[in-house]
Amino acid sequence: RKRITSNGPPPRDTGKGASVLVGILLGLVIGGPVGWFAYQSSEDRRDLAFHAAALEPLLAYDSEFYKLRPRSLNDDMRYVAYQMHCAVSEGLDLRTVLDLAMPVSQVPPEMKRLTIERLLENYVQAERYGLHTPENLKLLSIGRSPYVTKGPNKGERADVEHIVPKAVVPNVDNLLLNLEWLPESLNRSKSDKITSRAFEYAKKYEEAGIMSATDFEKVAKLFRSADKS
Repeated sequence: RKRITSNGPPPRDTGKGASVLVGILLGLVIGGPVGWFAYQSSEDRRDLAFHAAALEPLLAYDSEFYKLRPRSLNDDMRYVAYQMHCAVSEGLDLRTVLDLAMPVSQVPPEMKRLTIERLLENYVQAERYGLHTPENLKLLSIGRSPYVTKGPNKGERADVEHIVPKAVVPNVDNLLLNLEWLPESLNRSKSDKITSRAFEYAKKYEEAGIMSATDFEKVAKLFRSADKS
């Protein structure tokens, strides 16, 4: 099987991806026929470990890092999109790959669950906008913006956009679980108003302990105000 690789970003901690790869391989050796151990082909098992290790540095969580993180997250989302496509193109189950790439010992459980949900939805969005063409994959592999090739916004740049506006809650600026794909024209026309969708996501974040009660109340207040106007 031909493996697709990326020249993507330098890992934040080169030891983490290697440790995940070793841990997965050991688990595959000693694990019983349950969950992801049930993959029949040893080649599939190796590929699972390979792609999980490639994604792990991009999905690793560190509370201090997220507080101080520079605006590089948009690039990370593009690299993640490329790596996810590589895994799917090899016939692997994307949820399983993401689950292995985010060890519970390193990522809070609720953050892991919401991040995986968001990334799976982003993959569907990317398919809908036609972001997986050969030309777009070259752009994603080096952290550059792809272009919409399907639907009414064909030809526009696909932007990385915040679901809950960062202008309202700056703390969510550094979370992959708050990002999605949006055609350039729709992104430009979007304001910092709190839509019903943004409110529902903010509620999820607050319930999961990712957003503070104070920040959620700020979102709720703006949502109520917009709803009355």
